[in-house]
Amino acid sequence: MALNHRERIFHLLLVEYGRILQRELMKHPSTLDRPMRDGRSYRAFLETQLAETESITGPVRSGPSILESIYVRFVDKSVLPAQDFDTVTAKNYILAIRSRMEAIQAHDEQEEERRIRQSVDIMMRVVNSANTTFTEFNLRENAVRIELLLSLKKELGEEAAIYKEARSMMDRHSLILINYMHELFLDRLKGALEAEQKLREELEKKRQQTEQELRMAQKIQESLLPARFPEDASLRFAARYLPMSSVGGDFYDAQSISLADQSTGVGVIIADASGHGVPAAFIAAMTKMIWPGSFAGDSDPARALTRMNDSLYERISGNFITVSLGFFQPLDQPPQSLAPSKRGVFHFANGGHQPPVLLRKGESPSLLEAKGRIVGIFPEMSVEARCIDYQAGDRFVFYTDGLVEARKNSGEMLGDESVIAYMDSLRNLPPDEFCDRLIGYVRESTSNCAQDDDVTLFVIDVV
Repeated sequence: MALNHRERIFHLLLVEYGRILQRELMKHPSTLDRPMRDGRSYRAFLETQLAETESITGPVRSGPSILESIYVRFVDKSVLPAQDFDTVTAKNYILAIRSRMEAIQAHDEQEEERRIRQSVDIMMRVVNSANTTFTEFNLRENAVRIELLLSLKKELGEEAAIYKEARSMMDRHSLILINYMHELFLDRLKGALEAEQKLREELEKKRQQTEQELRMAQKIQESLLPARFPEDASLRFAARYLPMSSVGGDFYDAQSISLADQSTGVGVIIADASGHGVPAAFIAAMTKMIWPGSFAGDSDPARALTRMNDSLYERISGNFITVSLGFFQPLDQPPQSLAPSKRGVFHFANGGHQPPVLLRKGESPSLLEAKGRIVGIFPEMSVEARCIDYQAGDRFVFYTDGLVEARKNSGEMLGDESVIAYMDSLRNLPPDEFCDRLIGYVRESTSNCAQDDDVTLFVIDVV
């Protein structure tokens, strides 16, 4: 294209640029007085641009602004729906159009492409702030090209040859612009994919780390459960444990306990730490370590609970654990006047836990209730100690609240009453079969509901 043709096209487009600036200067004063990043107001920026433009073109005749139609079409609807043309600055659009016009004056293709790319870089500020897609950018670019060509066509009139050259040049500019924008979007996509891949790798690493921690926690959990029960001539044990997740906060235990008078008995415990998962498992582990020593040669489980509370208070970060604690103290040589079935005295205390159920032949199920606070959250414990004779044929059933708070398909909890009634119907079964049938009943009743708490069942039969 002849240089004089380029100059003519540039001059005509610069006049159009002047009209854009004039229209912008008609915006609301609050918009014009808005400060730019360089500290100048938007008004000062426009006035400077207009003065530079008119120094080349002479006074610009006012008229419609192509930017307004472009803005209303694309920006007002998709980027700033709460504002209109007169309340939003368009500095980046204006600078991008100016840089695009200056490409027409370039003396070689390298300079021409540099100017077009500069226009894209400026527009990317708009694209990034609005999170614009590549398709949206193409639509806006096409609108700018069409509006500029329409402006040239109106001014050139019969000079069809120059207009044809202008159109060919601007089509080439659009191609350069879209190709460059495509590169930038691909780079952005590549960066996003690389970031996503990095995130995936970090998540996979975290998953493996979490699985390793869970395996460790499961080992801790397994260590909480007794590998074997005390060899007591009159007691038989059975238990079932169903954690809600891979690890939980329930545990049970039975251990031989020596008293100060050199006699021995069997201590039993069932506990439920607040929360679930690893934190609950660690609280349960702490309790597991301290509970046998809490008797301190004393058969009173209330004092043992108090000692446990002293050890755990302010050490479990505001969490707590509910505990049902008992001590089977056998009779050495029962006097002849006692019932031959009597085996000893069961001392029990409760720290906010479900009371155990006693199933005794010829009697209705009874709850071994004792008043007491939860363990680990109050500085002082208020615990009631109680005792009851235990005799051959008795069945003591300890359990956590996950057993009775399991939800039916209707959303209603199973509840103590129905669970205890079902226990009663199973009283003549051997302890292991009793546990399996009771757990089966809970699972069947809640078949379509996710388990939302750990379930622990601990049964002690007296023979």
